[in-house]
Amino acid sequence: LAVAPKITCSMIRPHHLINLCCKNTKTKLMSTSCVQRDLIFPMHTLGGGSIGLLFAAALQKSCGDVTMLLRKHHKPRLSVTSCEKSSTATNYFAPVQVCRPSDRQIITTCDIRAEIIGDVHDPIECLLICTKANDAITALSSIWDRLDRKNAAKVIILSNGALAIRDSIQRHFNDHQDVQIITATTTHGAYTEQSSNTESNISGYCVVHAGEGLTYCTNNKFIDACQKVGWKGGALSEFEMNMMLWKKLAVNCVINPL
Repeated sequence: LAVAPKITCSMIRPHHLINLCCKNTKTKLMSTSCVQRDLIFPMHTLGGGSIGLLFAAALQKSCGDVTMLLRKHHKPRLSVTSCEKSSTATNYFAPVQVCRPSDRQIITTCDIRAEIIGDVHDPIECLLICTKANDAITALSSIWDRLDRKNAAKVIILSNGALAIRDSIQRHFNDHQDVQIITATTTHGAYTEQSSNTESNISGYCVVHAGEGLTYCTNNKFIDACQKVGWKGGALSEFEMNMMLWKKLAVNCVINPL
């Protein structure tokens, strides 16, 4: 087997660093009509895959006030309760189990509030993107109008390919200056399998936390929330985050050549 070469900062050319610094400056620009608030809860998560479920469950248990944004095909896996405000509306909850890979012992179980994309139109103050990179812009487009621009809504990109997603947001959405675009990365490993919940007809979700890793972000509040879970990581400057994401991209290109 070929051994992946050691990735060093010297592999990133100086003109790349200049370009990164310029792009970081752009992400800080806010419309004068926005009021920037340093809050990440209530949080909405976008992406119903293993990492999205893992982070939603962990943050729900430690901090609460997490809502998953899901597409319509997830409905059969959700539990339903009547909404007090309306006789026709419904509240959805995603039953999630997180277990260990070795013996499948359940680490945590929780019911996470869920919304079907297109059914709810309330403002979103903080959005955690956990989709696949190729699906990020399409998924984000479906809820972009819900972002609370008056309070400079936060969009935290946890997906692989965060730099490309950030650049795509700036190209695709003309009013991206009214939101805070925040990059993050994690080395936690997870995958989904059939839920072991046999007490009802609701299958729910089962996430196997295959490996504990590290989580980094340019937002201190998000890192504080992850540390409350007991996860390790840290807050980085935007320059440090860009360097880390570029090195991660280089390693992925070596391990998974296109």
